[in-house]
Amino acid sequence: AEGPRRLIDLANERGGADNATAVVVAVGAPDDERLSAPHLRRTVRADLGVLRKVRILADLALADLLRLYSIGEIVERAPGEPILPQDGALDGLYVVLAGTVGGQHPVGTSFEFGAGETFGGPSLLVEGLRHQQLAASAPARLLAVHPDPMRRLAAARPRLVLTLLSRIMQTELTGRGLPHEPRARDLATTRGTWWNPFRWTRGED
Repeated sequence: AEGPRRLIDLANERGGADNATAVVVAVGAPDDERLSAPHLRRTVRADLGVLRKVRILADLALADLLRLYSIGEIVERAPGEPILPQDGALDGLYVVLAGTVGGQHPVGTSFEFGAGETFGGPSLLVEGLRHQQLAASAPARLLAVHPDPMRRLAAARPRLVLTLLSRIMQTELTGRGLPHEPRARDLATTRGTWWNPFRWTRGED
């Protein structure tokens, strides 16, 4: 019972005034430097710095970036390791936080994503999208935001999620999407299952 109260007090002591204080709790070997408070602070600060530069996240408030960051999964891959599930399913929005991720188009040309670039966004709206496998070209760290956590966030913060999804689709409609992404006109005829986020008309932020 004391744990949550202590975390709240800690957040208030070290910030709290801007309603965007984050508390990171690490569980693991006490001598693991990666779990030390200074290392975690540097990592979170660096990750948020990258998120601020992502086109579809432009001008989001820090509190909203933290919400998105908190529902995401950190994916770390060594060179050559695959990013997607074995069946190539696009299972969420991926943001490259560090390193590079690459793959090949069906015609044989290659492509690569670096820090601050995204892929997989349309799969937040449509289930059943597939893509040839992607792999880390260099040690890579990504934030993966999967559909289920995004839907839970939509129930609580509909404006935030609708803003994000509309930016993803606008990128597709204007043709500014990355070349391997399915275009909006292709999504309209997909056999996948659509998720309709616009049914959340209540629960204002």
